[in-house]
Amino acid sequence: MKFGESKAAMTEIDKILPVKDLCSFTVSNSDGKEFSLSEFLRLEGGSFVTFKIIFSNAQKYEKFFLHTDIKEGAWTYIPFEACPDDPQKFLLRIKVPIGGYFSCHLVALSDHIRYWEASEYHQLLFEPPTVKDFRMYTMIPSVSGDVKDWITLLDHIKELGFNVVHLLPFTKTGSSMSPYAAVDLFSIDQGYADSEEDFEAFIQKASKLGIKICYDIVLNHVSSESLLVKEHANWIVPDKNRDDGLKRAGCWHMGSWISWEDLVLVNYKHTDPSIRNEIYNYMLEYVLFWTKKAERCGTVLRLDNLHSSDEDFMRWLIAEVKKSCPCTVILSEYFGADKVLEDGVKEFGLNMLTANSWEYPFAPLFKKYLSHIHKTSGIIKYFLSPTSHDTGAIPELFGDVMSTIPRFFCCALMGTGQMGIVQGFESGIDHKIDFIRKPEKIELSGLNDFSTFIRDINHILDTESCFLLYKNIDFIDHPDDSLIVCVREDLEGRRFLLVANFNTVQSVSFSYFGINSFSEILSYGCKTYLNEKSNELKLDLSKCGVIALLINEV
Repeated sequence: MKFGESKAAMTEIDKILPVKDLCSFTVSNSDGKEFSLSEFLRLEGGSFVTFKIIFSNAQKYEKFFLHTDIKEGAWTYIPFEACPDDPQKFLLRIKVPIGGYFSCHLVALSDHIRYWEASEYHQLLFEPPTVKDFRMYTMIPSVSGDVKDWITLLDHIKELGFNVVHLLPFTKTGSSMSPYAAVDLFSIDQGYADSEEDFEAFIQKASKLGIKICYDIVLNHVSSESLLVKEHANWIVPDKNRDDGLKRAGCWHMGSWISWEDLVLVNYKHTDPSIRNEIYNYMLEYVLFWTKKAERCGTVLRLDNLHSSDEDFMRWLIAEVKKSCPCTVILSEYFGADKVLEDGVKEFGLNMLTANSWEYPFAPLFKKYLSHIHKTSGIIKYFLSPTSHDTGAIPELFGDVMSTIPRFFCCALMGTGQMGIVQGFESGIDHKIDFIRKPEKIELSGLNDFSTFIRDINHILDTESCFLLYKNIDFIDHPDDSLIVCVREDLEGRRFLLVANFNTVQSVSFSYFGINSFSEILSYGCKTYLNEKSNELKLDLSKCGVIALLINEV
């Protein structure tokens, strides 16, 4: 059970439902796809879902109910209806919230005795439909000028085909000029705007273009110069070894602890319950302040450094945000072992986690990582990007700016549809953008212009639902380790062949047998030859070349 749910207590006359009586318990979404009820299940919210139960001897029972908090968060018993064509089958169709984390359990009634399903309550994460085709552009405010310049940049983001803009923190900062060292959580830094009205114009433009706003939310720490320190120093973790008595945030790197001198830790474990409550509510107010500003166009919260945050506070905060703003999408920076991540997604009800594709520079490892993403996507949904604002640029990471093509191609078309880029990626910049700086407008010129390529990829994601699914991918081994090759199949049985050459030095050839015909969806640096007699499709890919084909097999 999650977030303080209240399971109905069993009475002395209640019993456990015999496992042999229940043949199946499933739920289907509006698209008709059926899922077996398990410990945890994620479904698209805002539509109708149908619960179905099949019993081996339904005549033993008078009525079946779903015990759930899906309806307005209040616990209730909702009755199933008998299926006219099958006396052992019962259905329940219900409109579900557009977002939120809920539970359900099957209860059967016979002679005034309630028979409870033997398993634990099932957890259902209903996600806003926008999660399915989530394409995000990370904008770095410190090099993008003021808010008026941001408004102009929105047109560029829309033209590229992205539907979410991620803003690094733009709240008022201290002398370190780090956006992650906030002085005032409720104010825009004057380097970006003189008033909130300027930011309101930005939100209006984003709403008009159909672009959602993603805030980078920092909860773990604040600036050592912040208003919190000045007004509520007792809200900060104490450190008797510091002159100011305040604990610094930091991280482990290469076996050594790095202390961030400009950041102090918020004390979510304060021993005084009343002060702890004040801290909780203050930080919730900060999150909702920005969340509600962008509700009209859709809000995304990127939770910074969740793996190092206070779990009790984060569990409470996320639940409160989902109650107040159910359409909000939660994207989290969250690192750890697979089991830790799975448990975290279930515990907090997270919509997406940030993936780390750059840690797999070679094609065989990247292919294995993509396969892992599909395997775990029933529980974990990953946001997959070639780089992040914290990493180097493509030439720094992979040695050649042309690696932009296969890296983005694979992130976009071999993942599950949730992907994005960082500002400057489209122009092939050769170095990481320094976001710890005084705000100013900088022309980001690069080594190449990949804008057309990016637009073409995003158009495919707009028109082909195949690339928004998971576990519909088969990777094909090839003797040349520089290739990643796969076939993906959509719900209608159409099959797509995807090939990416990660070799930054030379071209590579690849042959696929059993092709009757094909149509080209996208090709960069690839020539195709089809031998109609042998049904062999030969592909010649230049260095960093890619191709996507809709294929008809013999």
